Amino acid sequence: MLRNGAGSIVKPETGQTIYIEPGDLGTALNGDIVSVSFYKRDGEVKGRVKKVEKRSSRDIVGTFHPAGKHGYVV
Repeated sequence: MLRNGAGSIVKPETGQTIYIEPGDLGTALNGDIVSVSFYKRDGEVKGRVKKVEKRSSRDIVGTFHPAGKHGYVV
């Protein structure tokens, strides 16, 4: 995960790093195992999370604040 809310993955077959825009992450969090579909935008290959296959076993500590259909932790 990056500071701007985006993410990246490394394709195991090629070692290529693929950028995932914030709106394409879905509910994925840092360390999750995900299925990704690929697309090209402006000649660059980007990814879109299709499914979270396995959640990271990390605990998140903070206060949950609901915000519409989503929420955030501070």
